[in-house]
Amino acid sequence: MPKPYFLRISSQKGGVGKTTIAVNLSTALVRQGFRVLLVDADTTNPSVGFHLGIDEVNTGIREVMSGKSNLRNTIIRHNTTGMHILPGTAYSAPFIPAKESIERLMGMLAKESYDFIIVDTAPGIGIMDIFKLYDEAIIISSPEMSACASSIRLASTYDKEKLKHNLILNRVKNRKYEISVREIEEMYGDRVRASIPEDEIVPISISEHIPAIMLDGKTRFSTAVKEMSGIYAASTGTEAYGSTKRGRSIIAFLRKIFNIQ
Repeated sequence: MPKPYFLRISSQKGGVGKTTIAVNLSTALVRQGFRVLLVDADTTNPSVGFHLGIDEVNTGIREVMSGKSNLRNTIIRHNTTGMHILPGTAYSAPFIPAKESIERLMGMLAKESYDFIIVDTAPGIGIMDIFKLYDEAIIISSPEMSACASSIRLASTYDKEKLKHNLILNRVKNRKYEISVREIEEMYGDRVRASIPEDEIVPISISEHIPAIMLDGKTRFSTAVKEMSGIYAASTGTEAYGSTKRGRSIIAFLRKIFNIQ
């Protein structure tokens, strides 16, 4: 059985839409035919549940790490999106898991039959982060100077740890005070994987507990996220979507237009 592709969704500062991207990217991949598990690993301020209307769970990642709950009994199937979720418990006290607990959890997750395991982490670098457990990190940033500078520092940390990473700009308003994509790419040293516009569908979707790409798939935000999910489907080599003739054709097309080998 192929190992799931572990994606770390990260940011150096809060307020840039990290969880919004995690929820909508997960949904987009499910809608392409992939089996996706979304893990709420923000042990300080878990937010996935608020986005999806499952914020009142009392058993989650903390209980699995402590051995008080079985992993498969704790994972929730979200019927609206079709994704599976390992939730955080929003009303429990913040906690810092031990390194051994993280390694044990990730080891259990790696044995599960998912194509993607998307891990929504707390902002910044935790003292117990174990980067070798991930296949890739996505850095979420807004195009303001403070957020970009913080994201470059985060990228530098990933470089030192030899963790592959990509930068995604979110909440882009195209205002004069924003840094241009070209300038950000010069600072980052690589291209920006996606530029996602500010869109009022996002706060509406959070209030209605429905991912934006399901609430209205034709908005600029939804279109950008779906394009991004297509790139990941093509670039990670994951086979679930490619198991159909249509899937193979789309993946070949995406590889061609994005020059993915």
